[in-house]
Amino acid sequence: MKLPQIQSISDYSKLKPNPLQRAFSEKKVADLAAKMSRNGFPPSMAISTYRDKGALVINTGHHRLAAARQAGISALYVVEKKWTPRQLVDEGVSSKAWCILSAAQCFASQGKEDYITMLNYHDKGIPLNMVASMLSGEGAGSGNARKRVVDGEFQIKETAQADTFVDLFMEFAEDQPAVKSRPFIAALSKCLFTPEFDLYTLKKRMKENPAMLGKVSGTEQMLKLIEEIYNFRSAKKIPLAFMVTEHSRARSAAALIN
Repeated sequence: MKLPQIQSISDYSKLKPNPLQRAFSEKKVADLAAKMSRNGFPPSMAISTYRDKGALVINTGHHRLAAARQAGISALYVVEKKWTPRQLVDEGVSSKAWCILSAAQCFASQGKEDYITMLNYHDKGIPLNMVASMLSGEGAGSGNARKRVVDGEFQIKETAQADTFVDLFMEFAEDQPAVKSRPFIAALSKCLFTPEFDLYTLKKRMKENPAMLGKVSGTEQMLKLIEEIYNFRSAKKIPLAFMVTEHSRARSAAALIN
């Protein structure tokens, strides 16, 4: 198999951007430019391009091109076949260059409605990996949806849980910003799967005692804090954290059986 020939170019404008590429990182460009200023453009990092109606379009290498421009050196590139969106995501994930957000943006740019909806929830304040799990019908902290997202196979099963958090953000985030923290989202998500838990009761207590909800370092600590708020000045206190933990374990065991 004949390998593509590495070529040099100093007219950066001749390499056109790919609209499916991930979000640009100025920090990454600056780091690459500093290395290139010292060592030049590494041939092993040649920019992959393809021809489209006489133009050279980048498959991957937008950061490398910007770094070469910043360093004031010629860029190296090769001409190959046009990569598919799936190849762009696979290459990015394998090199750890893309995060779940980059993959989601790539598939959303193709018009995939489930990805567009997921990103809309993310824009409203829910961390992407968490909202992907929620929309898959799982707890926010499960992390099981990531592979489906980057594989282009993500599908929404339900939106009720994500809608609940968006409503909570709108109602409480200004005075109680901890509602948007990962520990709170993960802990409350577990509560929502617990039959004994009543969201209305928690919201009522939060309104009555806005100073009680603060930031804590982890999900378990937050779960205990939610229990404290939930039971505050209540004649009948329930071991909410214990119930949530036991129900979560039962769901995990059931999932393994299925």
